Amino acid sequence: MNKAFELELVEEEHQNSLQKLESKLPKWKKIFFSLLNSLYHRHLQENISSLHSMLYYLQNFIALIQIASIIWTYDFPIQGWNDYRNLWKVLMYSRLDAICVESSFIQNCIYGTYSFYLALLFMLFLLFILKVFKKPIPEKLTFFTKKLLVLASVGNNSFFLLLMMILKYSWQKTTINEYTKTVSLDQGIFGILMSILLIIILIFICYCNITFNYDTKHINAHKSYYGKSTSKITKVSILVNYSTITFYCFISSSYYILYRGILIIIHSISAGMYCYYLPFYNIKANFIHSVFHVFVVISCFLSIIGYYINSTVFCILGLLLLFPISIALWFFVMNYRVNKIRILEKYAKENVKSFELVMRDRLLNPKIEVIDNTLKLLNNYQNKSIDHVPKMFTVWFASFCFYVCMNEKLAIVKLNTDSKAESSLEEDFQEYLLKREITKSISKSEEYQLLSKISQFEKLKKLDKKTLISVFTFLRNIVLKDPIQSNLEDLIKKFKNNLKKIMKLNTKLTIRFQDSIMFLEFYANFVDFILGDKEKAFSLNSRKNNLKKYQEFKDGKQNQIFSEENPLILTKNTGKIIYTNTHIEKLFKSSSVYFSEQHIQSIFPKSLQYFSHKQLKSFENKTLDSIKYLDANIGIIDSKGYWIEASISVLLVSLSYPIYMFICRPLNLQRQSVILDKNGIILERTEEFDSYNEDGLDVRGFNIEHVLKINFKDLRRNKNIEIVLKSDIIFVMYNKIKVFDSKIRVVSLYKTEESVIENEKNSNVKFVSCVKNKEKERKIYLLESKNTFKTNEETLLFDMNKKNHSPK
Repeated sequence: MNKAFELELVEEEHQNSLQKLESKLPKWKKIFFSLLNSLYHRHLQENISSLHSMLYYLQNFIALIQIASIIWTYDFPIQGWNDYRNLWKVLMYSRLDAICVESSFIQNCIYGTYSFYLALLFMLFLLFILKVFKKPIPEKLTFFTKKLLVLASVGNNSFFLLLMMILKYSWQKTTINEYTKTVSLDQGIFGILMSILLIIILIFICYCNITFNYDTKHINAHKSYYGKSTSKITKVSILVNYSTITFYCFISSSYYILYRGILIIIHSISAGMYCYYLPFYNIKANFIHSVFHVFVVISCFLSIIGYYINSTVFCILGLLLLFPISIALWFFVMNYRVNKIRILEKYAKENVKSFELVMRDRLLNPKIEVIDNTLKLLNNYQNKSIDHVPKMFTVWFASFCFYVCMNEKLAIVKLNTDSKAESSLEEDFQEYLLKREITKSISKSEEYQLLSKISQFEKLKKLDKKTLISVFTFLRNIVLKDPIQSNLEDLIKKFKNNLKKIMKLNTKLTIRFQDSIMFLEFYANFVDFILGDKEKAFSLNSRKNNLKKYQEFKDGKQNQIFSEENPLILTKNTGKIIYTNTHIEKLFKSSSVYFSEQHIQSIFPKSLQYFSHKQLKSFENKTLDSIKYLDANIGIIDSKGYWIEASISVLLVSLSYPIYMFICRPLNLQRQSVILDKNGIILERTEEFDSYNEDGLDVRGFNIEHVLKINFKDLRRNKNIEIVLKSDIIFVMYNKIKVFDSKIRVVSLYKTEESVIENEKNSNVKFVSCVKNKEKERKIYLLESKNTFKTNEETLLFDMNKKNHSPK
């Protein structure tokens, strides 16, 4: 096989490949997200137990005591401060570093901290490597890594303080003033390097814990302490805590007032952000996290005043009185903010965070009577900023569609918007989590099963071509005058690997898609012509033939829309054709290149102008219920310009972005038809209709009266007549399809009554004879079924004329 042929195969796959349209994360991101999903346990959809709530409050209380110990230090220069020395010691003993110093285990504590973070980093790296190479991951390894991550989260501030103290005294080599006991924290150059390295690791792990250990979906989030709209406020809070610890280590002992003044400023900002943005869906969580910063502000304020008036009693009594009053007032401030949140409604158009706050109550506590209105508000906001809508908003919208409306098909369409807005790793992860849940549900729907089947078949064919290329490459090299043995061995090895892969994939897909004829046929041919196993090939062909008979029987009983045998076209909302399967190409007797140059409107009758970019885009933006755009017998125009009578189903689906899925089912009708305008001028015709013209020319542009020698007004009035053309009796039927404010007028010709009865099912029709011969006395007969052109009840665009017409 030459290189030109190889390039041709690659180019063909690139131009018309369903796999190219599928939503795919970069490999590293997919592995990273999969690892995070296995490590972090999100609490959003849980009913929080009393024990869990108690542990949550206890954790925050310990953090409060720890931060108090670096504000109310034992060496604060105020008169009478040493009288409460035991109180300051109790506060100090809430910290890991102080406990280790007082118990003379500081060196063990230092090396234990080093070991803890290095071990955690190694375990994370090992898990990532196992994920990369798709190796089984031991459950115990995942379990212990989870526990270490929890410990790192709980002890984050304590570990950071210890590492900063080691860094300070390894660098400065000065006397330690922060503890009541004299110890050495000097670890030399090794201590400096290790402290810097571990601080970086600590910050990375803290970033992961904050960014990925929560769920942004609103469903049941009012019960959780971890559900929130964004992690940005929490990151600011952690940064403020790190800054507080850093200032404590380096300036607190020398600049008492400056240190506390800085803390008042930065913690006021953090507390205000919690109150203003309300990042957590649970109001208690917002209050608890902000109270932490309020406590720091009150403590620093009292310590500064106490320093200037030189009174320890003022500091203690002030804290006991002012702090409870402050948090009570703060609670009312936050509730006032929540109750008055709707004043932001006029700004909601410009700020997605403000819009989420306005909509939060609707999303957290959806009521049946306002669900439709909530959907409209979400949809309107998305449409107004469709090109720059943040990904987090699409996650909120899609999760509402999925969990509240229980409409997974609409959810995946709203999630995969073709937005140009840049997204963060955090937003991508939240999208990944939601998409996993939606995909599990949507994989059961017929349209997505069909797309998955086609995609997997493409993958199989691609591997088959790759295997054949390796064979031809080997044969090409072996006929050379002096083939290099090592090259031949490599080619044989490559061929064996490809052959092993394709055998494994064939077996897997035939088991997965047991109702697929194309997989069985492909596997049978592979076994027969490549492996030479005639017996197995015969068995597979027998299965295929039995399956084909069963499906033909099933098609007779049911209308199989999502069959792999049906012609299929995928388009963008612009109408540009981006994918065609082999069946539509056979129907048109054209290649995928022909379709790639066409707009979808060009393969439908010109009188039907309902596939423009404006109309398709409008449906995509406005639909809040069904994803079915059309289901009607409108037919298509083939590459030669002939009208093929067919049933067309058009659905809005989503791969990497929303696309339209056109499924064509040619009608097996024994008739010839034309489409007319209101004056009887022929606009489109089926392939054999030209033969009814006297000279056999193209009948388009001719009046139906001229071609069939009939009175068009009589035909419209009677709906059905009999005529004689070329000595044959022809049954003529007139039908009209309403399409909003336009109509498709169809005239069909039948050669026998049996063909009329067979083809015009589901319609009561009477024929009036206008033949001036013996057939004129034929009795008017009644057809027992309804008109073929009746549309599906779910059709959105087309409303067929369902009246029973009788001759006058």
